[in-house]
Amino acid sequence: MGNVVVQPNQTFADISLMYCGTLECAMEIMKQNDFSISDIPISGTEVQIARIDLPIDEEALKYFQQNKVKPGTATGI
Repeated sequence: MGNVVVQPNQTFADISLMYCGTLECAMEIMKQNDFSISDIPISGTEVQIARIDLPIDEEALKYFQQNKVKPGTATGI
C-alpha cells in the first residue's frame, strides 16, 4: 500500500479504517511499524502500510475516498 502521513488526532484504528475499511488491520499496521497497542502516533509521522493479508472492505474505502473522510478520534492528547 505504501507510506501514509498521520493526520491530526488519528489513531491506528483511524488509519486502519481509512486504508483497509475495517478495524482488523490496526494491529498489523502497529506491528509493521513497531508500535504497541497503547501508542498514539504523532501527527505528521510517516507510517508504512505494507501488504496486509486481512479482508479489505472496498465499500468503506470507497465511502472514505468519495467523501474525503479522514477519521481522527484521538482526543485529549
